[in-house]
Amino acid sequence: MGFAGVAAVAAGYHHTLVLSTEGAVFAAGRNQLGQLGVTTPQKQAEPVRVPLPAQAAQVAAGYYHSVFLLSNGTAYTAGWNQYGQLGDGTREDRRKPVRVPLAEVLVGVAAGFYHTAFLTEG
Repeated sequence: MGFAGVAAVAAGYHHTLVLSTEGAVFAAGRNQLGQLGVTTPQKQAEPVRVPLPAQAAQVAAGYYHSVFLLSNGTAYTAGWNQYGQLGDGTREDRRKPVRVPLAEVLVGVAAGFYHTAFLTEG
């Protein structure tokens, strides 16, 4: 699979995210709305690596969206965005992770059915 240990796991409605101890993120499951963070639209029975610009520190999964907190305090999201749950200021679904435009340093993320929460430093 490409990693030695698992640091965290998050599960959405039809997808799963795995954060390795090295900070890489792998995703598996359905990808019809881009929730895996990779451009292939089909199901992924085997985990695929999510392309992120830095190591991840935390992952969260909502209904059909994913949230990636990076070690540098920024967050990226991917997937279904009908209600703005990706936090990128649009309602466009994203098949590749997009940076959440927050100026604050983030220290935590959480995702629910149709929403995402970002915890800032301080």
